[in-house]
Formats: sequence, structure tokens, C-alpha cells
Amino acid sequence: MHQPDPIIWVITAGMLLFIISAFYITGAIDTYGYQANAWISIFTSRAFGSTFLICAVFFFGQDKGFLSIAFVDLFFGVVEAIFLTLALRSQNVDEIAPQPVKQFS
Repeated sequence: MHQPDPIIWVITAGMLLFIISAFYITGAIDTYGYQANAWISIFTSRAFGSTFLICAVFFFGQDKGFLSIAFVDLFFGVVEAIFLTLALRSQNVDEIAPQPVKQFS
């Protein structure tokens, strides 16, 4: 059997399949748990992916070109976390604010 070269692409594909499977499990357990799925999507896909690639370069001798993928993934994770935090804050403000009274015309 032929081993792919470089092996990191096969490992990355396996990691991505694991992440996708984790999303399916959380969605099946709690269909309406959007907030939990949103946080899980940021931390599992972005943080795990970027950490994996950074460790592959610094600890396992992979090409330094993989750092660009890791930093882009990390950047998108930070941006997504900021936007999700802002969205959840605005949702909480809307729940606390009194609802306008409907008037008859």
C-alpha cells in the first residue's frame, strides 16, 4: 500500500471529518441549541485546526507554508468569536427591552 506524501494532508482530512461529525452529534442531541452549536463551530473548527497546523510545523517538522493556513484559520476564528459575542449581546438586550405596545388605528 502506498503512503501519501506529504502525510499531513491525510491527517488534516481526518481531522476535518471528525469536526464535521462532532457538529452532527450536537445538532442531533439538541436541535434548538443554536448558541452551543455556534460556539462549538468556532472553537472546534478554527481553534483546533489552527493549533493542529501550528503544532505540525513547530513540533513535527512540516513545511513552514502551513503556518499561513493556520494563521488565516486563527484570524477567522477570532473574527467569528467577536461577531458571535456581539450578536448574543444584542439578543440579550432585545429580550430585556420592553416590547412596544400595539396601537389600534
